[in-house]
Amino acid sequence: RAQSSSSCSGEGGGHGDGRAKAEGNGAEKKGKLKATSAVVVDQVQKNDQQQKLNENGGRYVGDRVITEVEVLWERRVCLILLIVALSTRYFHIAYPPNVVFDEFHFGKFVNWTLQRKYFFDIHPPLGKLILSLGGWLLGYQPVPEFNYDKIGHQFDHTQYLALRFIAAAFGAGTIPVCFLVARELGLSIAASALPACCMLFDHMHLIESRLILVDSQLIFFSVLSMYCALRLWNCRARAWTSEKVGWIAATAFAGSAALSVKWTALAFPGLIALDSFFGLLANDNPLQLSECALAAAFALIPYCLSFYIHFLIVNRSGTGDNFMNDEFKRRLIGHATYDARLPKRWFIENLIELNARMYISNKNLTAKHNWQSYWYQWIVNWRGVLYFSKYNVIGADGVKRTQKVYLLGNPLVVWLSLACVCVFVCWVLLLIRYRDSIKAAARGSFSRQRVPVGVFLLIGWVLNLLPYILVDRSSFLYHYLPALFFAELMTGFMVDLLPSRARFVAAVILIALLAAAFIYWAPWAYGMFITPTAHDARKLLPRWD
Repeated sequence: RAQSSSSCSGEGGGHGDGRAKAEGNGAEKKGKLKATSAVVVDQVQKNDQQQKLNENGGRYVGDRVITEVEVLWERRVCLILLIVALSTRYFHIAYPPNVVFDEFHFGKFVNWTLQRKYFFDIHPPLGKLILSLGGWLLGYQPVPEFNYDKIGHQFDHTQYLALRFIAAAFGAGTIPVCFLVARELGLSIAASALPACCMLFDHMHLIESRLILVDSQLIFFSVLSMYCALRLWNCRARAWTSEKVGWIAATAFAGSAALSVKWTALAFPGLIALDSFFGLLANDNPLQLSECALAAAFALIPYCLSFYIHFLIVNRSGTGDNFMNDEFKRRLIGHATYDARLPKRWFIENLIELNARMYISNKNLTAKHNWQSYWYQWIVNWRGVLYFSKYNVIGADGVKRTQKVYLLGNPLVVWLSLACVCVFVCWVLLLIRYRDSIKAAARGSFSRQRVPVGVFLLIGWVLNLLPYILVDRSSFLYHYLPALFFAELMTGFMVDLLPSRARFVAAVILIALLAAAFIYWAPWAYGMFITPTAHDARKLLPRWD
């Protein structure tokens, strides 16, 4: 009986264990189902909240609600910034009426595009296509006797203003988008206005936006890609909704457009792709792999399309023939080996070959230039670039005056931005060094929560400088513009860490000082005639020559 009892007891225990396991598994499944349901309900609630907020004219930035009133103020600030930007970019834009620095190159490219002559350039074609289209719409036509042969050459009857107007439009449009980027990073309206005004009152951005150049397009599309990415990351809609897919497409198109102007924009889509994939800094939630693949597919469209249009237009023999292979030359109308019986060009083959030629030419840009400089000089505004000069012109009053277009960053913008970057680095190092003692005192504090955003800006600044740190090639001060954008955002970020009243006062004072510095060094940006003594007074550093 004891054995039997034991046996029965054992069987009974086995059944008990089975029931317990079954109940445990059931509870676990119920727990998982509840957790999944909670996630779904939470997402549905977020979508409903987002939809209601959108209907009321507001939106989310992270967990913070941007109200309809704030959106109204954003629009007002954007309008003011745009008006001032247009005024500064178009003021005195006809001067100097001479070929200035790299207008020597891009003026030729526009002429050859409109004449449909094949040419070679180390940069992708989108910027030149936009200049050509915009100029053509505004009435620009190549003048046979004028082909931008010499820096300083007077334009005479050439409708050069049409091309400068296009560059200025992109330059002016960048300013309000910069403000909106700062807002999407979570900065207050006052703090967001500061980086926008840094760009607005920066002479380097001003000059590049007033000449027949493509850098204003480069910066515009780069800043726009950052804005679209932040809107994507702040979007609470579910995957594959029209809103989210729309922001994915906008981000990819803008980033690809920037890259289609110049490869120097690569750090922008690169940084966006990294944070979209890992979700570590400015982005809290990584995109799904399918969304990342969709973004990559979208990004191919503008880049490939710009080359397709380029090949379609410049189908006649020109100065760039010898950069391409014999098969390519035989398809160029007017070339010595032209064969009309050959089929149309094979696009993919030509795309690969031209990009390979561009890469090799960029890699071989090692020749020294009188006005080249290095990245560690850019960040302190050590030396500028003389774009144009006319010395000892005697005015009606008999006084000798000099005219210069001297590319230099607004000293206050460059130095303030660098100071904010350095202060942020020191602050983060202190947080790391004293993390244990700070953790308890500052748990959940606003400042500590914002650290990832600051790190994001710091990485953006470094990534844009990295190619010039690692690669030995001829480079100039204007190559600092993409990196400077992140340093300018850092000024707003650091001011935003102040108490609200101090933040507003600091922003107003700094913007006023930026405007004053802008006015003081404006003659170098606008090519105004001033006396040699006035020029010397503006040379704060010995290499501002």
